[in-house]
Amino acid sequence: MRNKRMFISLLLAAVLALAIQGAAFAASILYIEYNDVYTEDSVAPGGATPWLTALFADQPAGGVLLTLAAPNLLSGEFVANWYFNFNPEKDLEALVFTHVDGVMPITSKDFTSEDALIAGMGLRMDVNVPYPNPPSKRFADDMLSKILITGLSDLTADDFNFRIEKHDALFISVAHIRGTGEGNEFSAWVKGYDPPPPPAVPEPATLFLALSGLGAAALARKRGARRN
Repeated sequence: MRNKRMFISLLLAAVLALAIQGAAFAASILYIEYNDVYTEDSVAPGGATPWLTALFADQPAGGVLLTLAAPNLLSGEFVANWYFNFNPEKDLEALVFTHVDGVMPITSKDFTSEDALIAGMGLRMDVNVPYPNPPSKRFADDMLSKILITGLSDLTADDFNFRIEKHDALFISVAHIRGTGEGNEFSAWVKGYDPPPPPAVPEPATLFLALSGLGAAALARKRGARRN
């Protein structure tokens, strides 16, 4: 529960940060949860779901901020690879990935290759964010990794919201978690869905009125309590 509250707080903070940047900025957000395995040989992580989450959020200065999180992995479990698809009508190879905070991915590897990055069950993906295996550098439980994606002037979070078509799959992302099962000797291929969207980003004026209303209500309750 604490881990889920942590990510919800991050999500709300992202929404608030976008809202206060100005009315002219129309943000899009893509939130993904990873709750199920999708290969027969996968040994599921032992913790509660979602095991992983991903958040793409448009940035006022341009680009998309990708926040990857492992809120419910157990000790010994870690993320090895994180895959996404990309808008086929845009230039995949123009994308630039810059590490911002948290766990450092393996930057010596190419993150993009159209339909050529092979995930579990032979799925062909466009984007793979790889993470290291040494224990001191792993993407493990309760960790975050933030990556700024730039390179296209019209890039939005929605450009990563494309279904994986092989086997009529309905999911839009997959990840490989290692160190699962007894003795941390197994692994799991997990699939990510876009659940019901988070609250829409309000206009700054709307946000101000809402916050003002909450403040006024709290003050009224406080004054009422004093009179009683």
